[in-house]
Amino acid sequence: MMAWMTFRLTQTPSHPVTPLLALWLLPIPIMDCLVLMARRLKLGQSPFRADHNHIHHLMMEAGFTPTRVALTLAAFSCASGLLIALALRAHWSHNLLLGAFFLMCVVWYWLTGRRARVMAFLGASKVNEPAPEINGKVMSQESGR
Repeated sequence: MMAWMTFRLTQTPSHPVTPLLALWLLPIPIMDCLVLMARRLKLGQSPFRADHNHIHHLMMEAGFTPTRVALTLAAFSCASGLLIALALRAHWSHNLLLGAFFLMCVVWYWLTGRRARVMAFLGASKVNEPAPEINGKVMSQESGR
């Protein structure tokens, strides 16, 4: 649905939205795919190989709940889309904004090159969540009790 809306925004004459904005409205799935495919090709693997190195898997491994993952990624996409829309209204260079996207991809590629580095980054950026409750009792996240 998101891809259809993005294509509709950029390819319909009644909605003159630049494809550059579409790139920034869906930054996470595009960046995630580009980075993972590049890394797999570098390792001599099929770029379509399944694994658990996608951003949502990394975030869950770092302790995010599925809901927190979805909200964080959606908030990032909305914020980046809004910021780029404002930059485009201010007549920023398309080349600069495209370069910023590729810089973000390079940084993500470097960050995810080592599991410990990305876990430290995600752990440091994670908002502390309350311990889960079952039947009114707060459960320890370490022991599950």
